[in-house]
Parts: sequence; C-alpha cells; structure tokens
Amino acid sequence: GILIPVGMDVSPAYTLLRVFIFAAVVAVSVMGDHCSSIFDTTNIASAGAQCYHLNHVSAQIPYVLTVAAISFVSYVIAGFVQNVYVCLAIGVALTVATLFVLRAATSRRETANA
Repeated sequence: GILIPVGMDVSPAYTLLRVFIFAAVVAVSVMGDHCSSIFDTTNIASAGAQCYHLNHVSAQIPYVLTVAAISFVSYVIAGFVQNVYVCLAIGVALTVATLFVLRAATSRRETANA
C-alpha cells in the first residue's frame, strides 16, 4: 500500500502504463508477503497449519518464484504490446503452459522412480 502512490507518481497520467505499474506493485507486494518470514499473514498461516514458520516459507518459495517468473515475462511483453486484453491472454496462456510443463515433468519423474 505504501508504494502505490510512488508508482502512480512515476507513471504518466491517464495512460495504460498506469495499469501495468499498479499491477506490478500489487504483484510484488503479494510475492513479498509469501516469501518473507516476518509478515503477519505468513506467521498466522504457519501457526494455523501447526508447522514451523520457516518450513512454511520454504514451502511457498517454489510457487512464488514460478508465478514471479510468469509475471516478469508478462510485464516485459506488456511493455511492448500495451494492450490490457492481449497481455491478459498472454499471461493466462503462459500460466496454463507452465502448469502443463510442470505436470509433464512430475509425471516423468514419477514413472522414473517407479
């Protein structure tokens, strides 16, 4: 919440770039919330799961980094395309493609171990 005014001041007024900057600030804040061991929601979630909070954070990191990589690629594409709907479609396609790749890698690993 603190960085939203900074991001809005950096972006030109009434342009599409404002939408992308706002989305990037919110995405980074969610990423920080899940990767940090000192955030209150992370500590509450680990307490609710009755596990050590650093174990909870280390379990979250692969998911967070996967989504961060997809978001990074989407924001780079958004800088070139500058169309919200096209960027949303590309982001959804990247997410679905990543899920299929992870599913194939997991099934390949399971068949190799069996």
